[in-house]
Amino acid sequence: MSESNILAGGAVAFFATQHSPLARNRKHIWFGLILGTLLAAFLSRDSPGGLWVVVLVGLLIGLWTEVGVRRQLKFGQALATLTEEAIEAPGLSSADKRLRWCDIDHIEVAPGHGGRAIVFVLKPGLTSSRRRFLTGRRPSRPMLALSLFAPADQERLLDEARRLHRLATMGKAHGLLASNELAEERIFREGLVALAPVPWLTYGLIATNVLVWLLMLGEGGMLATTPVPTLLDWGGNAASEVQKGQWWRMASAMFVHSGLVHLAANMFGLYAAGTLVERIYGAAPFALLYCGAGLAGSALSLHFAAQSAVSVGASGAVFGVAGALMVAVAQHRRALPQFFRAQMLGGVGFYVLYSLLQGFGTQGIDNAAHVGGLLGGALVAAVLPERFDLARYAAAIGARSVAAAAVAGLLIVGLMATAPVATLDQGRMIRTDKTLQVLFRLFDKTVAAMVADGEAVTAGRMPLIEADERSRTVHAPAFRDLLVQFDAADLGRDDPRAPFVADLRQLTALFAESQAMASVVDVERGQVTPADPVRMEQIQRDIELVNQRLKDYAAKARPAR
Repeated sequence: MSESNILAGGAVAFFATQHSPLARNRKHIWFGLILGTLLAAFLSRDSPGGLWVVVLVGLLIGLWTEVGVRRQLKFGQALATLTEEAIEAPGLSSADKRLRWCDIDHIEVAPGHGGRAIVFVLKPGLTSSRRRFLTGRRPSRPMLALSLFAPADQERLLDEARRLHRLATMGKAHGLLASNELAEERIFREGLVALAPVPWLTYGLIATNVLVWLLMLGEGGMLATTPVPTLLDWGGNAASEVQKGQWWRMASAMFVHSGLVHLAANMFGLYAAGTLVERIYGAAPFALLYCGAGLAGSALSLHFAAQSAVSVGASGAVFGVAGALMVAVAQHRRALPQFFRAQMLGGVGFYVLYSLLQGFGTQGIDNAAHVGGLLGGALVAAVLPERFDLARYAAAIGARSVAAAAVAGLLIVGLMATAPVATLDQGRMIRTDKTLQVLFRLFDKTVAAMVADGEAVTAGRMPLIEADERSRTVHAPAFRDLLVQFDAADLGRDDPRAPFVADLRQLTALFAESQAMASVVDVERGQVTPADPVRMEQIQRDIELVNQRLKDYAAKARPAR
């Protein structure tokens, strides 16, 4: 939709429109704020004070965004007015909001102002060409952000500016003008969309990931962070399980996510890059690329994160898609439109580099899967043909798809074969977790019953002789039964809980022995003493030592604040 008008005297004015990128971004920001506020409100529903803080912060951010956007768009006012003498625009980055055509050397389009901008390069000597320290802008290169205008108006504005500049400097408005970079990019993107108007495979992958996560919510999954046992049950990647023959986990882990934020980040990346890559390579090659990258990420993870954790997520495949996009653009950089090339290499490259650097410095991120996926996607893309030349693509796609599959297979198998043997049996750890939880509860219950008898004797509610008899007939058998269950727990030596469980078993054995020891009863004095006082003293000392070790374990396990 065009929002430009021809004024008196032949002047052309361009106005703000709801169809401009900036206006659309405002709607996206409001949608994101509302969705984020609702999610935060759900998570803080048990804290009314926190809920109001979230709502207030969201509202303030929204109002600040609204004021800033409206200040730039100035609905109802001309954002650029072009006459035969000059261009006048309140959004110009220079102090002077009016530039004469005769002072302009040439006009170009470059990145700027959060998107693209028309740059009016002034003639030498008119103003300083040094960059400003704070803004990084050059006074000799005033810029006008194109995000203020509707897409159709952006192209018209550029053509009209160059036409009037030519008229003012060369005395003619017609003839051979510079090509319109904006129109070239639009035509190129329209051609890509025509190759696959609806990228069904990308949408299908997103839908599959979302569906799996929703199903997980009903089977033990959590909105924020899903427990590790649930992730493993749903196919998470763990080196110990893969090396037992469960190779399918390398593929299933690509569709499992630990929480909503994890899912949303990966699906946003898949949507942003996947729609382009599917159109550039075609649906079947894109499927090969996506699966090859995801499996390569899972295979490299076997060397690192999956050795001691359950790795999940589509990020390896998404990094592979991003890598494929950069390879396609780099291989055809001379033939592609300038801005498409710059946006893909610069924007996607920055995303990949930033994500990798963040992953190396943050715990809980499987950066090996990212690197493996990026490598796998780039290698497969380097072999596959792109659909920039349909005739060459049709002739090469069959043979090169086979070659790409072979490259991906060699990479995946090689990474799997060279992965070190898992030092931690995560499957056993998780399977024994429920058993240990039952044992811990039973231990607490048994100890509590023994302590209750002692308190009853102290309070005078139970005779000492009766308590002594109960120690051998009630408590000692309970501790012995508990010992049998401890011995049945299948903890491997690599289980980090093994020392704690061993000490807890030793404490149980000490309690069983102390409770089972015979007593010497002095009925007249009402006294009860152990039949083996020396051994009883040793048991008490051992109990104190084991209790201290258990306290140390608990202190180490307590999260830092």
